[in-house]
Amino acid sequence: LRSFPTRRSSDLYVQAVGGGDPVALVTGPENDDYPAWSPDGTWIVYSHSKTYGSLKSIRRIRADGSGEAEVLIEDPQGASFASISPDGKYVVYQSNRGDEREIFVATYPEGTRRTKISTGGGEFPKWRGNRIY
Repeated sequence: LRSFPTRRSSDLYVQAVGGGDPVALVTGPENDDYPAWSPDGTWIVYSHSKTYGSLKSIRRIRADGSGEAEVLIEDPQGASFASISPDGKYVVYQSNRGDEREIFVATYPEGTRRTKISTGGGEFPKWRGNRIY
């Protein structure tokens, strides 16, 4: 799983561990980056924005490239760096709040019941077991 940034956009591709040609998941003039696998390997969540520097949303797409991307989280303050819990029930992500970056958890795949879990800021959240770091 790779994000290929250029000066104007970034695209998402998957490639078999053993090699072979990369398969494009998301391409185009917009920015799609910071990908992460779902625990069962069927979905990839990623950050999406219209242009570099614009507010991001969290989307998901099937790892095999079939189907269209789905919006999981749209936040007026932006959302990025998503990671799905090992049990596949929650997604953690970063959102900007004024001068602070904060960490939120929402139900997955609905993207509802969003709860701020950080105090005093937080960045780049990741699951490790049932804990968020």
